[in-house]
Amino acid sequence: MKRSEASAFVASVVLVAACASAGIGHPSSTSGSSGSSAIATASASTLAASLTPSPSTTTPTASLDTAIPLHADCSSSSPCALTAGTWVTAGEYSFIPGLHITVPDGWESQEQNLGEFSLDPLDHPNDRIFLWKDVAAITSDGSARLVPGVPRTPIGLTAYFRGDRDFVVSAQATATIAGGIRTLTYVVGVSPSAKYTNHECPAYPHCADLLKDPAHWSSESYGIGAPEVVRLYLATIGSGGDTHLLVIALDAPSAKELERLTKVAAPIIASIRLPPVIGSQ
Repeated sequence: MKRSEASAFVASVVLVAACASAGIGHPSSTSGSSGSSAIATASASTLAASLTPSPSTTTPTASLDTAIPLHADCSSSSPCALTAGTWVTAGEYSFIPGLHITVPDGWESQEQNLGEFSLDPLDHPNDRIFLWKDVAAITSDGSARLVPGVPRTPIGLTAYFRGDRDFVVSAQATATIAGGIRTLTYVVGVSPSAKYTNHECPAYPHCADLLKDPAHWSSESYGIGAPEVVRLYLATIGSGGDTHLLVIALDAPSAKELERLTKVAAPIIASIRLPPVIGSQ
């Protein structure tokens, strides 16, 4: 479920990876004031220049018929080891049942359920890849309230993040993933002017909350604390009356580490194949 370098901040953690107290998530925040300087001196143009999207990658996948079932029983206390190959989310409580993804050796999942699918590299334990569906914008100040009027769409969420002074947002680009799905992608960091209200965030007050899944995360939410940054990929998936927002988040403890993770993650997220029906679980 959630994790952090600052274990003291993980008391009430249930969903999404992060440190949490009173349902506030900060996946790889570090304690102390020196860590926040990287984002405090960063600008959107700096992020854009150093973290351009990786080119779309075509990754051969194994036959979908031979994919390994991954059931919804992965957790931080009992992670699922993922051997190299193609996996498929299986069972009614899984994240988008029937989603296929191909991973190399050295990965595990600490969350696979209706609200989240996480991929975690064993050699970089502070990095995470998250897959979310139909998440909504929340206030960035620590109160974790849903923000009314923000569409749960790539354009709607992007406009909200750009308009909130608690965030530093890079230039956006388009990327193609998952066998042809076009996404908006950009990097989000914490603004040096952020005044977070929860003192338990290790990077207090340079923290900011972004998203939550109102249907599945209860009181939990996702946020970051400087110098932590996240690359978002946002897409509309499905068709007709079965359209949904898909968000893939690459979370790393620093801009430099995110650059590495973006390259490592490219073939993994390119390998994703979605089922014909997404569903509304």
